Amino acid sequence: AMASAKGSGLVLYKKWICRTGDSRSREAHIGMVDSAPIPMDQVFIVGDEKMMQPGDRSLGAKAHNICNCRCTVGFILANEVVQHGIVNP
Repeated sequence: AMASAKGSGLVLYKKWICRTGDSRSREAHIGMVDSAPIPMDQVFIVGDEKMMQPGDRSLGAKAHNICNCRCTVGFILANEVVQHGIVNP
């Protein structure tokens, strides 16, 4: 999904999407539910670990934060983010 979004040529923001509603969801991931969208090149801070998207271990995230994760990443057009006041660029 990240490669497709980057290759689209669109200016996008990304949003962590956590599957909630059951006992399997990690507290750190549930904590991302209300987080604002961020620019594509910024990192998510999830449980004090840096991740570019769910399941990313390239920045040192440990197994307790990535194994069996059911989260995903969503994309929002930058002009929608700014226009609706979700976040300032």
